[in-house]
Amino acid sequence: MKNNMKKIDLVLSLIALPLMISAQTIKTKQQVLSEIKTEISQISPEQLKIKMDSSKQELILIDIRTERERDAGYISSSLWVPAGFLEMKIQDICKNAETEIVVYCRGGNRSMLAAKALRQLGYKNVFSLEGGINSWGSKGYTLYNFLGEIKVVSAGKKDPDLSAFDVFKE
Repeated sequence: MKNNMKKIDLVLSLIALPLMISAQTIKTKQQVLSEIKTEISQISPEQLKIKMDSSKQELILIDIRTERERDAGYISSSLWVPAGFLEMKIQDICKNAETEIVVYCRGGNRSMLAAKALRQLGYKNVFSLEGGINSWGSKGYTLYNFLGEIKVVSAGKKDPDLSAFDVFKE
């Protein structure tokens, strides 16, 4: 009987040990993003604007936000590929692993995850827009929507008329 109890205790401890280890290895969002920031390069809005104004090399700009966010405003010449679809669509968009790709979202977190996924797929020159489209707009750079050009003039202010649009939320 004692031998059986020892065996049962051993089996239970062997089952419980991996569960305890896995429970201890769950990372917070901040930990994951901190790790990704060491792997993925970010590009500032100013650097992106310079690259976009210079036509020396091919640059693919990808907006991974939701449709609602995209409708509120987007950066000129960006392609819209919502997060979750990017990994499935990227080879249709870009076949050259050396092409420079900049990914953006609203604040920069989702684009960091997307840039990491693109790196894992083999793309070598992938960047995340630092601060996302919010940072782009706060610099006064032009955005577009279905009506045409939008000039952000109050990105840093609490404007109640603009608060409904994700692009202007902090």
